[in-house]
Amino acid sequence: MSKINIKKITHQILKETHYVDSEAKRLVEGIEYDPQHPERMHPHIEKELRDDSHHLGGNKSLPRTGTEQHYSEKLASKRFKDLVAKVKRYWGVEVVNPRMAMEVMQLLRQAMMIEKDHTEALEQLAIDLVREEFDIPEDQVDMEAKLVQGQISGEGMQQKPKENPEMPELESEEDYDRLNSEVQKRRMLNAIMQGAAKKGHYMFHMVEDELSNIDPRLIGIYGKLMSMTDLTYWMIPSMAGGGGDGDDSGGMKGGREYLDLSGDKPKIVAEAWIFPVLLNELIKGSMELLAAHGLPEDEREAQYVIDKADFLESEVWDMRLGPGIWEKFIDAIDGDAYEIKHFLYYEIAQMPAGEFHEFMKELLSGSNKGKQMLTDLANDIQKDIKDRESKQAMSDYGFGDDEDDDIDDIDISDLFA
Repeated sequence: MSKINIKKITHQILKETHYVDSEAKRLVEGIEYDPQHPERMHPHIEKELRDDSHHLGGNKSLPRTGTEQHYSEKLASKRFKDLVAKVKRYWGVEVVNPRMAMEVMQLLRQAMMIEKDHTEALEQLAIDLVREEFDIPEDQVDMEAKLVQGQISGEGMQQKPKENPEMPELESEEDYDRLNSEVQKRRMLNAIMQGAAKKGHYMFHMVEDELSNIDPRLIGIYGKLMSMTDLTYWMIPSMAGGGGDGDDSGGMKGGREYLDLSGDKPKIVAEAWIFPVLLNELIKGSMELLAAHGLPEDEREAQYVIDKADFLESEVWDMRLGPGIWEKFIDAIDGDAYEIKHFLYYEIAQMPAGEFHEFMKELLSGSNKGKQMLTDLANDIQKDIKDRESKQAMSDYGFGDDEDDDIDDIDISDLFA
């Protein structure tokens, strides 16, 4: 198992986080802290948010706030407060002490030791949970999930965006703008993927009985471990999946996923140290598969977009802001349409970049227009599903022309083809 320098992480937090000095009492412009609680994010992270200089800064999908506060600051404020409350709840404390991070490695080892004799059952449980959540049929998509004890490879993704990726042949300034818009769309989709995955690794609560049958301590261990890890992303600037900026203090690579498209049907492959992270990676793979149709059709343009948008150093900001974006998306969905949320995501990901950004801007702003746009899209999807079910029923009874049995957009097999 790769070495995790928790002592060094804790030292950084204690050294760099302004919990007790006079600056902690000052509300940083744009970041909305709870004045009744002393917890603060790292000042470098505050600065990147204030300057809008992070990975998602200036993204065309983010709405304006009408004030000097950036929308990402608004997202960050809520996410940070939510995580502080979550840590306090799981840990049973009134104030989050950075020294609590020293227990993370011990909790991780404890979870892995408990899981060691139940790996196959937990792997299948993770697959079953994600299949049900995403309505993924076994005959259309394979899933492989592995709980591993050793080091997890970080290969397969570039550390930074390529400085000079091969530029496809473009005819006009409008084409350049369109391609840049596609890059920003991909970056937003990546954030949504990470956001759904980060929210999803708390799905272990959905199988509390099964986990308690393995060991009643698991739920508490998972809660402490995942909440503190999530909060640490706001306490150390370089806390990223590959130990970004050459700093191994954040080098916890606890899981990975990738899509294997070499067979007759796509396969989502995930591996992780512990069960909640395995859920995270499977969800991320499922979201990635749904968004695969969102890339430009031209292969050179698609590769350019990937070269500019998909890199490890961006993941930390996707993990910070993505959950808030995913939450906004879910909150905008009418209760009756919640079950088709992933169909909605698929359809939105397919939108041309300009249309995508306008849609997301209205959705994230919480405007009535955005909610209506989402409702209209959901109604179209539900109608197509009902039409297909009706045609299938007619076909089962020997009615209808099979040659006309062609429902676009919503056939689940098309989603994962």
